[in-house]
Amino acid sequence: MARIAGINIPLNKRVEVGMTYIYGIGRPTANRLLKEAGINPDTYVRELTGCYRGLRHRRGLPVHGQNTKNNARTRKGPKRMQVAGKKKATKK
Repeated sequence: MARIAGINIPLNKRVEVGMTYIYGIGRPTANRLLKEAGINPDTYVRELTGCYRGLRHRRGLPVHGQNTKNNARTRKGPKRMQVAGKKKATKK
């Protein structure tokens, strides 16, 4: 659970509703604060807490512990092509 100001915020609720658990914050205040912070009110608290799986989802990487060094091209996108460096000019 996320804790803000000593209050447990439920992870399975939308941020807009979860903020109302804090004393003095209702729906209008929660919506105003989220708008100022640039957060979509429909996102869930679990997505904002920064859990490992959520970070992998946001970065577009495999979530279930697969190898990413050699595989995972479907998640990571097409292979990056290497660019050769310039040759150094020789002194005469």
